[in-house]
Amino acid sequence: AIENTGAELIVTSDADCLMNENCLSTVLEFYETTKCKMIVAPVLLNNEKGFFNKLLQLDLLGMAGITGATLNQQFPSMCNGASLAFTKKVFNDVNGYKGINGISSGDDMLLMHKIEKQFPRSVLFLQNMNALVFTKPIGSLPSFISQRMRWTSKSKAYKYPKLKANLLAVLLFNLSVLISFIGMFFNTDFQMVFAFQFIIKLIFDFSFLYQIAVFFKRKKLLWLFLPAQVFHVFYIIIIGFAGNLFTTKWKGRKVTS
Repeated sequence: AIENTGAELIVTSDADCLMNENCLSTVLEFYETTKCKMIVAPVLLNNEKGFFNKLLQLDLLGMAGITGATLNQQFPSMCNGASLAFTKKVFNDVNGYKGINGISSGDDMLLMHKIEKQFPRSVLFLQNMNALVFTKPIGSLPSFISQRMRWTSKSKAYKYPKLKANLLAVLLFNLSVLISFIGMFFNTDFQMVFAFQFIIKLIFDFSFLYQIAVFFKRKKLLWLFLPAQVFHVFYIIIIGFAGNLFTTKWKGRKVTS
């Protein structure tokens, strides 16, 4: 489709996603104003019913916030192919998906990395409610694990040492929190360590997530912040290791990396 279109700007999404009615016009206006080479926009769930889906919405809010914050610092950490735009010219300039098309989950972030590497500061985040794209809830914990394992599997192909170091630091910090929690049942010295780590995590995560929830008008979800923090520690550790060590299936297809 990209090869055959005569369009200047390519916008990608997923078949099961819904766009805000002003999404395309907002993306186009942003492109015409900035003339950037790639636009990254936020993705949220279109249904927050149920405890599990509310936890996932908080997770997506955090990811949207990290995406925007890191891109504003010229450090492309993540993006989502469900809400992405790039010029046909830059796609051809970086040879499109060549070199990354054998990876099951690399069409978005790895393309962004190719563009940013060849054209620094050309990838921008579109922080606008009108640019929201909504995706369906995953539906179950096993599906969530498979999806996140698929996302994590592409990390082995990242070319940015700084990004790999940051991901490793997040994994190790959460692992240390879990180790401290388990350790305090055997040695009381771990109680202070665990309390310090967890309080620091709560302060930084809440101060960041609060701003994101306010912007996206999802403040009502913050009552789930504490259980989400516990869920976050376990899922970061499990997915971090499993996504890099094991293969999984997504929608009937084996994930390759």
